[in-house]
Amino acid sequence: MKRTISICIITLLLALMIGGCGSKMSDAAEAPARGPSSAPSGAAQSSPAAPVGAAPASAAPSHSAPSDQANNSGAQWEPDAEGGMGTLPILTPSNSRGKRYVYTLDLKLQTTSFMAGIRTLLSTIGRMDGYVESADLRGNDLHFPPHERDAEYTIRLYTERLADFVEVIEDNYNIVSLRQRGVDVTGSYEYGESAIDDFRRQEARLITALENTQLTAEDRLNIEKQLAQIQSDIRYYEREQSGFDDGIFYSTINVQLFEVIFPEEVVEEEEEEEEEVVIPDPTFGERFREAASRSWNGFTAFCQGLLIVLVRIAPTVLVLVVVAVVALLVYRGVRRFRRKRDAGFTDYTQGSPGQANRGGPDGYGGSNNKDDPSGQ
Repeated sequence: MKRTISICIITLLLALMIGGCGSKMSDAAEAPARGPSSAPSGAAQSSPAAPVGAAPASAAPSHSAPSDQANNSGAQWEPDAEGGMGTLPILTPSNSRGKRYVYTLDLKLQTTSFMAGIRTLLSTIGRMDGYVESADLRGNDLHFPPHERDAEYTIRLYTERLADFVEVIEDNYNIVSLRQRGVDVTGSYEYGESAIDDFRRQEARLITALENTQLTAEDRLNIEKQLAQIQSDIRYYEREQSGFDDGIFYSTINVQLFEVIFPEEVVEEEEEEEEEVVIPDPTFGERFREAASRSWNGFTAFCQGLLIVLVRIAPTVLVLVVVAVVALLVYRGVRRFRRKRDAGFTDYTQGSPGQANRGGPDGYGGSNNKDDPSGQ
């Protein structure tokens, strides 16, 4: 009995031990499943299928968006960046469907390469067998800083090539505005054709009537007047038909081409100019050479100025020299004349009889010899 009780107790203990181990294993297995659920609900919903350790999908755009905006903020326009809008469905002379249309195309275009844009436009017109009716180009004046230029052209192009021309424009320019107008001239054209046929028949009848030799002069004159009026009407409608044909086969294109200079480019050019203006301080040798050069240039300029002044006053100086020489000669002649006159007067005075009787200049007959010590 005791042995049976001991076996039951041992069996119960083993069962309790096995149950405790099983509960611990179940808790360990449930721990990874409860781990993701413990994360914030917002994070779990943002990336439900993301692998463990991977960054959320919204994190990558949050870092790349500012850089893309920074790159696009200063981006310039590039031709054909967005693609073309395709060809414009129009009725051409080869596919008129019984209609006759006269097309006019007005374009306002922009380009960053003005002269290259003009070359592309004109070469395209020439390649498509078109021609330029008028041209007006306004460029830069070299006396002023560069500014945006523009040009206007009136072009005639074969209507069959109009769609191809629009595609070239889309690929090379920025289209500011495009206006295409088509005028249906079918009714006027057909009326002109029928009118010409009617006038031709009337002309033939009048010419046949003039061949009648039995007509009076008055009847013949009336028929000739009618014939002249009908022929004038025929020429009028033929000229109108010719104008319709010219407009139908050759479309008119009015192009305004504008140059675009982005502010960034202007700022860069100004910065480059400012950098070029910066000049380092000169050294002692450079300042000495500059001072010596200035001194020598000043002396040379003074000598040149003095020489120019002498050349300018040379005629006046020459006249003054001649006048001075003449005055000197006259003065010397006068002095010589006076000297001779004074000498002659002295000789005359010393040799007069009155003075000889008086015996001397003192009137007493004494000698006037100052060398005699006695005074006699």
